[in-house]
Amino acid sequence: MGITNATYTSPDWAYYKYPLSIAPIPDPMQPGIIALCTFALASCMATISLLGFLTYRFIVSRNESRAPLYKNQYMLLIYSLVLADFQCDLGFFLDVMWMYRGEIAAPSAGCYIQAWLINFGDLSSALFVLAIACHTFSNVVFGHKIMLRNLCIAIAFLWIFAAIITVSPIAMHPKDIFVASGNWCSIGTKYDSLRLYFHYLWIFIVQGMVLIIYMTTFIVLRKRIGTIMPQLAQRSTTTSGNETMAGQQNTKKSSKISRATMYMVFYPLIYIIATLPLAAGRISAMVGNTPSKAYLVAGGIIMSCGGLLNVLLYSFTRRIFISEKQTSAQDRRRSRYGGGRGSVLRSTDPGGFELKEPVSPYREIPSPVESTDHIVSSEFEGNSDITIAKDVVTIRTTWDVKIEQVKDAEKVLY
Repeated sequence: MGITNATYTSPDWAYYKYPLSIAPIPDPMQPGIIALCTFALASCMATISLLGFLTYRFIVSRNESRAPLYKNQYMLLIYSLVLADFQCDLGFFLDVMWMYRGEIAAPSAGCYIQAWLINFGDLSSALFVLAIACHTFSNVVFGHKIMLRNLCIAIAFLWIFAAIITVSPIAMHPKDIFVASGNWCSIGTKYDSLRLYFHYLWIFIVQGMVLIIYMTTFIVLRKRIGTIMPQLAQRSTTTSGNETMAGQQNTKKSSKISRATMYMVFYPLIYIIATLPLAAGRISAMVGNTPSKAYLVAGGIIMSCGGLLNVLLYSFTRRIFISEKQTSAQDRRRSRYGGGRGSVLRSTDPGGFELKEPVSPYREIPSPVESTDHIVSSEFEGNSDITIAKDVVTIRTTWDVKIEQVKDAEKVLY
């Protein structure tokens, strides 16, 4: 069915004329809209499922033996990226509304909501892709770990910044900024300059910065691996058994970090692959080389698959970002009293205690008295020192001392 002028000249028609509105939707457009809705629905289902799962894990991990997932910086960045993908995918899926109505009508609430979701979701995805790249660059190149509080502030700032950029053209032209553009609503060709400055310019800036950051990261990482591996191989032939085991543990940890870094590269790569075709088509149209409608539909379908691809990537690589299981909650409670597997002091006989090597220089040593109000700390210092106060024994010693016996407020070293 072709587009006729009868609809737009009807007294009941309250929207813009073609091409700002499309009524009725012509038959050649319908297969593209159906395909777009299908892929967008798959991405919406995948992203909302992952968001629900991660939200649940953020909540329940507070009471589990593992490290709280909400403190995992990789997870926070991935969560934000998937949330942005969900909004963009939902915007494309709203094409099902136009199929139901048989028209793309602008201005309308549906048109504004769809255009907002697509533009805001695409821009925020770009910003979080850049955040992932910067986070990886900071860890690998500078060896600097960003504080969790600062990362949360940066995430909040990126959401606010994306909202400001998206709302700016709306504030300038609130009545006719969003119209039919291809098979969905977006910023119309009348405001191509605003579309460029408030959307695609930022997309291309992010893509360029991401490429530069990851090329630099890759070069630095390869150079460091090439330097470290011969040293590890030489050291493994000269070290003792305990040192060799420690070196193997460090090698495994370094390998895990390297794999995490490599996997984080795929998220920006997916974004660039998913958004570049449509962005290139829009820029080409701005300079006078209008691409075919089939090309724009294909670009929209590829872009709507970004969320689905990110979810699949997370599903195959999630274990690399999750901390290893720590001691159970019961063990941690027992460790406060010196009896658990994670305790610094483990009872070897009724009158003695074995001092285990701690995970960190600062560990809790229980008071020998019945009260647990006087938990004291052993500090990592070079000299042994004993301070005896009422109901409290403070021990300062090196970890070279393997066995200590605390009895009747006295210390005996073997």
